[in-house]
Amino acid sequence: MTELIIEVEDKSILASLKKILSNLDGVKVRKNTSRRKTGIELALEDVEAGRVFTAKDADDLIRQCLE
Repeated sequence: MTELIIEVEDKSILASLKKILSNLDGVKVRKNTSRRKTGIELALEDVEAGRVFTAKDADDLIRQCLE
């Protein structure tokens, strides 16, 4: 099976486009199954990209936040 991704900017044509594609033999239209990343996945991406900071204690953390 070959998958084709079509990006549609004008959402007003989306319903008719789905109807046309569904009427073609051998073509199935399905919803986008992508999912949102979890908080831990986003946090791990931050760590990998170096978007982290350190504080030696709570007072240091508060001081850094207020600067």
